[in-house]
Amino acid sequence: MLKPDMIFAQIRDLKQRKAELLSAAASLDDAIKALEGNQEKPIDWKNSALDCLKIHVHPLRTIDIFNCMCEKDKKLNITEPIKRRNYINALSIALNAQCDNGLLYRMSLPGFKGFFYGFKTWFTNKNELKEEVERALKYNLWENQKSVFQLTKIDKSFNDNRIEI
Repeated sequence: MLKPDMIFAQIRDLKQRKAELLSAAASLDDAIKALEGNQEKPIDWKNSALDCLKIHVHPLRTIDIFNCMCEKDKKLNITEPIKRRNYINALSIALNAQCDNGLLYRMSLPGFKGFFYGFKTWFTNKNELKEEVERALKYNLWENQKSVFQLTKIDKSFNDNRIEI
């Protein structure tokens, strides 16, 4: 049978060990909180894309929305092709989910690869662009100095036996 002195000594040792373990657990909790604070926040594809559409006030293609997001968030502006493609795919999935939810509408234009995304409120009941939105889109695509057509004009002159394009 155990003597009372031995029992009290064991209790004292167990209490001391408990205090040591609680102290170690507290220091681990502090380390975990510090690591969690350093984690990058996940990218909010949906809200960032909707913000870009609100800024431009006309339908945009996925790549245009991504470029707009890159201007706002520099960590998205990467040069690594595989990671960039993965980001664009994630954005495309988020945009298509919003189409399925009824917030966005997807449309295609002849001569352009991919879809243009716009808010449902920009379209009529016949799924045609409202006049003011269509005017803004046409200006951005064909007349704006920074449009895709103005920036990619090819010099069609002959130089040193080059073939005219």
